[in-house]
Amino acid sequence: MISFSACACYSVMNLENTTVEELIRHYADHLRNERNVSAQMAHEFKGRTIQLVSDLGAVVTHVLPGLDPEDGREAIAAATVIVAGLWPMANPSPHVVSMLADAPELVHGRVDFEHRLQHMLSAMLEGFLTPPDEP
Repeated sequence: MISFSACACYSVMNLENTTVEELIRHYADHLRNERNVSAQMAHEFKGRTIQLVSDLGAVVTHVLPGLDPEDGREAIAAATVIVAGLWPMANPSPHVVSMLADAPELVHGRVDFEHRLQHMLSAMLEGFLTPPDEP
């Protein structure tokens, strides 16, 4: 697998002084409020998101020259979906934390965000870098 450490992920995604945590918060806030915003606000958010995905995709293709620009953008778009799913799992509410501490049978409900993110991003990027089997 590609060695794509959490540190590398954080540094790649630290674009224009925007940290991963800020991007996650921005994305989460948008998801909570998407149905309660004006068309103008939604347009601004989508435009900013598309630009960030393109900018981050360019960084990824620079770091991993085997990726073409489209794959770089797709990798960042997929990483956004992965982060959106992992973040709430790794940061449960206090009552869920308490419940998980008392339920050893639910050990898989405990998620180490950085470890799981690194594993999933490495597998995904390896897939992008592996040429498809020819028929």
